[in-house]
Amino acid sequence: MTAAPSAPAALTVLARAESRTTDRPAPPPVHGFAFSAFAPLVAAAVTRCLTAYPGGAAGVAGPATAVLLVTTFGDTETADAVTRALSERQPPSPVLFFQSVPTSVLGHLTRVLGVTGPMACLSVLDDAAGQGEAYARVLLASGAAERALVVEVELAAGERDTLIRTRLPQLGAPPEEGRAVATLLTVQSEEP
Repeated sequence: MTAAPSAPAALTVLARAESRTTDRPAPPPVHGFAFSAFAPLVAAAVTRCLTAYPGGAAGVAGPATAVLLVTTFGDTETADAVTRALSERQPPSPVLFFQSVPTSVLGHLTRVLGVTGPMACLSVLDDAAGQGEAYARVLLASGAAERALVVEVELAAGERDTLIRTRLPQLGAPPEEGRAVATLLTVQSEEP
């Protein structure tokens, strides 16, 4: 006789916060990241989330916290700046490492916070929140972490992603502002 599959564990939100490019004051710059709002949005959302968490930043340090970044287009501002420079036959600025900003900002934040658990960046076509939670659920169920910090981030639409959205309508309307949402999750504890 085969045992019935168990239902997926319910997630508990420990803390949640967001940052937007329209916030006043604006999210502060992140040392080592230039030009784009991507890293400041992520850092501000994470900082606000952990300020709201009773354990604070110290409560997520170590190997028990996984960090996941979920985005569709990534750092489009930096990618567009590189494309513009190349189209004008100019070398892109050497500080614009556009292909690594999402993972680099996570690396920066985990170093600052002392988080040594699993880390991943996901590029999704739709339902960033749902897909981030699904990945977090897998990590938490596997025992790889006790908590998951999921950061959903998307910048305001530029020419490149607006064109892609017209060809992939499931992506929805282009965002009018950059926004990052950080959510600290854990698996709901079972009552004895």
